Amino acid sequence: LDLLAGYLQHFFPRSSDSSDEAFFLGKSLSPRNLTETDLNGLELKTRPNGLKYIISTEIGSGPECLSSKLKSDVHLLNASSGLPIIK
Repeated sequence: LDLLAGYLQHFFPRSSDSSDEAFFLGKSLSPRNLTETDLNGLELKTRPNGLKYIISTEIGSGPECLSSKLKSDVHLLNASSGLPIIK
């Protein structure tokens, strides 16, 4: 991931007038400094401020059914109709 983070930081640099907000949010990343070999053959232009930020996460266990023991206000769908609950 650190190599990918290095590419993202290289091709989507932040301009000097960007806010101080972190570019990588979430799981800690250490962007790798790219070498000429890493960039060799890539004919891509940099896009300053092309990305506001990256959210780095880990793969979870996937969708989960909410227990009926939980309060009903945490559900997004009506259990019997399957339609969204509009509040």
